[in-house]
Order: sequence, then structure tokens, then C-alpha cells
Amino acid sequence: MQGLIALSSLFVCASVLGATVEPVQSPEQDEAAVLAFWDPARMRQAERAVGGPANPVDEVLTENGDHLGFVREAHAHQGALSSRAGILFYVSGDGVPQHCSATVLKSAQENLVLTAAHCVIERGEVWKQKMLFVPAYDGAAAEGERAPFGRWPIRYKYIPHLEAYRSEESDLAIVSIFAQGDQSLEQAVGGGSRACLSERGSQLPNSQIWGYPGVSYSGGEMRRCLSRMDDLEGSSGVGTPNCSTISGSSGSAFRFQQNDDWAIAVVHGSGQSTRLRESTFQALYRLASGSDAVVPRCLTKG
Repeated sequence: MQGLIALSSLFVCASVLGATVEPVQSPEQDEAAVLAFWDPARMRQAERAVGGPANPVDEVLTENGDHLGFVREAHAHQGALSSRAGILFYVSGDGVPQHCSATVLKSAQENLVLTAAHCVIERGEVWKQKMLFVPAYDGAAAEGERAPFGRWPIRYKYIPHLEAYRSEESDLAIVSIFAQGDQSLEQAVGGGSRACLSERGSQLPNSQIWGYPGVSYSGGEMRRCLSRMDDLEGSSGVGTPNCSTISGSSGSAFRFQQNDDWAIAVVHGSGQSTRLRESTFQALYRLASGSDAVVPRCLTKG
């Protein structure tokens, strides 16, 4: 079982499901080992997602979207919004190369990425290993062109609490990356998505994800989907009925554009996402960023 590094000077208490808990940080990854592990063959292996068949959506909002709500985002590295999304490679607890999706998160140090807790930790407090973020990854491109903004090894992983991955109430994670060269991650991709907080009844605008669904697709090509953002009954989670958010798209951030690019929720499972709430995300962001930054409330339709 992997241990946890407790940086008490940075931990901030948060109230999660009525209990006082502290967000936690993983051990530091080995940068050189991560870069050495992920050769093209292992990336190709990790593109294949595991999971059951995807269910068609009743209503497709994405222009030219398919029966699952998705459309391929060709030339993702050329888009101001799509370039901030990427594939998150990792090795599971049983040693299998797999992937999730993730989004560059705006921060003062310009080195944070937003994803789902179940993409970084699994049952038994086992941290996923050899994690690597590749923004705008294109598995269909020639071998030397699949990582247009480079490969960024994850340094630390942060989650709201050790059981966060289990529920759409708290399935959030932030990861920090090792710097590569003279540019920060945000400089390389042209910026990051800003986080904003909401609660049930917030009347959130329709939002989009950019990610790498692997069931029914290759898993190595970015796809985009637009959905309503509905309250889930009996939960703080967000229902996304217009996107069949299948394996591989986990960790994608639902984002809307209103004077900026805002991340408001993270894909947890099929049709379910975890909203960024004050009780689960504010302390997490402060720990990951090492600052007292206040995450703003989301602008709403009302």
C-alpha cells in the first residue's frame, strides 16, 4: 500500500459529506522513470479503454454529433479550447497501461491539471503509477506528431479525501506536473481553464467536454460533446444526459465560455459528473496550488 505525504503546513480542512477531512497528496513520482516508460507502443496499448458498451443518448446537442453525442476534434492542437485538454496515461494497480482524460487548470504556477479522483487512486489507497499528461494527444498522427505540446510527467496527485473516487459527490483530483524546458504547461498550450464553484439549483449553462472516450472509439483521438447540466436527484452531482461519458472520458472537465473558459464539473461515470463545490474543491485547489486563492462562484443562466 502506498503511503501518503502529509504536508501539514499546506493542508486545509474541508467539510465533505458532513465530516471534517483534509485533502491529501500522493508521494512524488519519478520523472525520469515516467518518461522512460511511455514509449509509443505502451501509449498505443493504453489507448484501449475497458468497460461495457456505451448507451446511445436520447438527444444529441453536439453539432454533427454521433449517437453517443460525440464528434471527433480533428487538429486539436490548433484549437484554443481543445489544446487545453489531453490524455492522462497511467499504470493501474494490477500493472495495466490505461488512460483517462484531463484539462489544464489555470493557476499562478501554471502547472496544474484537473481530472477525476478515480483516475489517480483506486481501492486500497493504491495510487496510479507512472502518470503522464499529453495535451492535445493525437493517436492517429504520425509517431513524431502525436504529442504536439510535449509529454508532461505528473509530479503529485491531490484528492479531497481517500474515498473521493467512490462517488459523484467527490470524484475530483488535481495533479501537478514536472516542468519541461523553459515553458510552463500553460504557456505551452496557450492557457488554462478557470475553475468555478456551484451547488444544486445553480442553473448552469450547457457545457462541453474534450476527452478521449475509448469504448466504441479508438481511445487515442480527442472527441467533443455538448450537454445540459442537470441536477442529479438526491446528489450534489451533475447529470449530463446528452453525452455518453464512457470509459476513457473519465476526468474530462465540462466547460463553458462566458468571458473566459470555465471548468465546472469532472466526468465521474456514464451521464454523471462531479461538480466543483466549495466543500470539496476549494481546499483541494489551495493545497495543490500552495496558495490562499479563492475559487469564484460560477456565473449561471439565471
